[in-house]
Amino acid sequence: MVTDTVSERYSRPLPRHRLTTFCTPEFADLARARGHTQVGTVVPAVDLEQDAPDQVDGTAFRLEHRLTTDDFVLVTVSRLSHVLKEESLGRTIDVVRQLGRELPLKLVLVGDGDAKERLEALAARANLELGRQAVLFTGETLDPRPAYAAADAFIGMGTSAMRAMAYGKPIIVVGGNGFAMPLTPETADYFAYHGTYGLGDGDPANRGLSQLVRDVATDGASDHARGAFARAFVRREFDLDRIARQLNEYYVKAASVRAGFPTVAMELFRSVPAWKLHLRVRHRARRLFGREGG
Repeated sequence: MVTDTVSERYSRPLPRHRLTTFCTPEFADLARARGHTQVGTVVPAVDLEQDAPDQVDGTAFRLEHRLTTDDFVLVTVSRLSHVLKEESLGRTIDVVRQLGRELPLKLVLVGDGDAKERLEALAARANLELGRQAVLFTGETLDPRPAYAAADAFIGMGTSAMRAMAYGKPIIVVGGNGFAMPLTPETADYFAYHGTYGLGDGDPANRGLSQLVRDVATDGASDHARGAFARAFVRREFDLDRIARQLNEYYVKAASVRAGFPTVAMELFRSVPAWKLHLRVRHRARRLFGREGG
């Protein structure tokens, strides 16, 4: 048996003596430090045959949403969710509000969720101040590939940022507490180890993201180089075929090992109480904050 976790945080109740895979090398190292004896890494994967610049043309998407050749189009594909997403989405809208007075920015938000109404209010304020529709919402779509293809640059996190890399787009990865970092040769090791997310130091004035957006919107030569690097990076780190082969190796390894009864019993003795405590904490957080994690 193989235990797999793609959580954005390490969970103590996970069994320590069964092969367990984690979604980043960072979490795998943390698990080893906490006593896990069989650890693997299975990062999120991108299908580079389906997500590729020569597979989808973004022209129709730009025409549908009245995006002109003069616009510099920033795309975000995301759940519009209070949890993990709303802060960075709101910051991105605010950057467009600030910089849109001097730069022809258009922000296209693809997705839906429980934070949509609040984000639409921020977007309405930005559009009113700028006197044009600088921020627009497309709603949810089953196939966001045309949006990736239509982008001049992408702002986001997680697997959506990885998919945008596959289209050779300049990438700004955002996260919690004001985190914002571009994908470049200098930052690639960070994303390979920690994943395409991060936590910042607050940045109440939003200067970090604002400067990154300004840079990407005004330096076309660097954009081309960054886009080419993004495509090479996602091929090296997140290629579906390579990760599928790796996962198969883990399954073969797990099938060849059988845990004895004492080991299984000890894992149950340790894990079940820990899971009960974990669930009680989650339930209390939902009651206090109205949603998981506050």
